[in-house]
Amino acid sequence: MALVQHSVLTSRTLLPFITGMIALTESALACPGVGEWRLPAELESKLQSTAAAEDHLSAALIYQKQAQQAEVTALKFEDSARKITPLEDPKNFRRSGLKIAGQECRKEVIELRKLADHHQQRAETLQENHRAELNGTAPLSQSGFDSTSRQ
Repeated sequence: MALVQHSVLTSRTLLPFITGMIALTESALACPGVGEWRLPAELESKLQSTAAAEDHLSAALIYQKQAQQAEVTALKFEDSARKITPLEDPKNFRRSGLKIAGQECRKEVIELRKLADHHQQRAETLQENHRAELNGTAPLSQSGFDSTSRQ
C-alpha cells in the first residue's frame, strides 16, 4: 500500500514540476523571435539603397505578417496562463511567466505594426512623387507633405 501511494504522490508532483519548468523556459525565451524579425537580405539591401514603392510595400506586408504571427503567439501564452488553475500553480510562477511572455509578444506586435506603417507611408509618398513627376507638378517632400504648402 505504501508503495502504491508513493508512486501516485510522485506522479502528482512530477507532472506539475515538469510543466512548470517548461513554462519557465517559455517565459525566459519570451516571444519567439523577439528582436529577431528580419526582412529577406535582398529586400533589406534594396531598402537601404534605392528602394522603390514596391519594395516598401513588400516590407510592410512582411512586417504585417510577422505582427500577426507574434499576436497569435501572445494569444497562446495568454490562453495557457488562463487554463492553469490556482491549485496547479499555487505560487503563481507558471501563470505569471506565461503572462509576461504574452506581454512581450504584445510589445513586439506594436513594434512590428509601427514598422509596417512606416513602410506603407513611405511607399505612398514614393507613389505620390512618381505620379507628380508624371503629371509635371512639384513632388512631395520625403516626409509626405507638400513642400510648397508651408504655414
